[in-house]
Amino acid sequence: MAAAEHTCQVADLTNISIHEQYERFLHLLYQTEGFARRQNVTNQTYAIYHYRQSLIHTNTNLPFFVASPKLFALMNDTNAPVRHETIGGDRVPIRTVNLNEHDVRLIKLGDIAEIKQGLTIGDNKAFLFQNPEAHGSYRSIDDFQEFLLTENDLERIRSDESLRAEVLQYGISKDDTKSMRYFGRRYIAPFDKGGGESDSDEGWMPNYYVPTNYYIDCIEWSVKDLNRRANFSSGVSGKTFFRNKDYYFCRGLSYSFRGVYAPTFRLGSGGIIDVNGPNIFISDALPTTKILGILTTKVLKAFFKGYIQHTVASDAEPLAEVPLPLIVSNEIQKLSEQIIEKQHQNLRYDYATHEQIEIDRLVYEAYGLNEVDIREVEDWFARRYPTLAAAQRRNLAAAQGRTETQLIARTTLHLLALLFFILN
Repeated sequence: MAAAEHTCQVADLTNISIHEQYERFLHLLYQTEGFARRQNVTNQTYAIYHYRQSLIHTNTNLPFFVASPKLFALMNDTNAPVRHETIGGDRVPIRTVNLNEHDVRLIKLGDIAEIKQGLTIGDNKAFLFQNPEAHGSYRSIDDFQEFLLTENDLERIRSDESLRAEVLQYGISKDDTKSMRYFGRRYIAPFDKGGGESDSDEGWMPNYYVPTNYYIDCIEWSVKDLNRRANFSSGVSGKTFFRNKDYYFCRGLSYSFRGVYAPTFRLGSGGIIDVNGPNIFISDALPTTKILGILTTKVLKAFFKGYIQHTVASDAEPLAEVPLPLIVSNEIQKLSEQIIEKQHQNLRYDYATHEQIEIDRLVYEAYGLNEVDIREVEDWFARRYPTLAAAQRRNLAAAQGRTETQLIARTTLHLLALLFFILN
């Protein structure tokens, strides 16, 4: 970074090797010097930005950022016009920002959602199960399939507040058929433990629908032991911490909050949430799958990682600052649910090559981005995640090639059929 009075000159040279491309690195570094005579330069390899330091003060977090100063206008929460409107029974501030001669109405994620961490068990091996292929050394769930709570069981707990409170306090009865906490000898609940492994080489991210790999023992004696451990003194090994119990057995969005590609977002399991598997609980007035679609887009990732939290972390408080467009096409909800339906049939469905392209387009439109702005976001994504971006480009090219081949084949068949009809 070079500095001048009241200005910032910053560069993203992450993909320029200082060892293998030393002269190139220095050449680009020197271009950050000066302000008025320099233009912003962005591509998929590097970027150089110039902006006045006063721009930083238009966001309450006062972030130092290496990203588009133009798009930072959508982060304005200090002097943008604000009016309060009721959403889901709550009065929330709605900001209006002018971008490309269009007024964009924005709300923060934290104004329409609660982001909650959950349980610290203290002794995971004593209470957890896992799918055999998942990371960890817990008991294999394959040996306990008959004891897994069904989706109907989970819905029964979710829809009955008194039952939910009883289960959380006393656990699930395995043998007392007269107990309201009896579920046909089933007592193991899904456990959102974060994770959601990415496969950047194949261009796939764990978004939308990814079944949990982990499960927790909710039988009576286990819950009793967890409550006992919660009374341990601070610092004692094996102590349990119950956080946000009011959100256990509730429907939310699970997200990965650590990792190179974090945050990734998907439907929560509706069971218990772990301290490392936080869930986002959207206002009942808004469709969860619509918000899910917005959160998975490249532009949301660019806002969050470019302006709010630059590291591999995706903590709850910073995530709550993400600006969302208030007016968004309902088509996003349909497309998100379409992806989820296909993922139920094929967990590795390549949504990025299909529905996600349209979802990204609709969200770009909702933010008021023009073609130059969209290229800026796409270039940022390619710089930040070069392996993932390259894989997704290959997948798209292959899909387009298959489509063209299929079109040619269908056209050929139609011509042959027409020729056969004429000759006969």
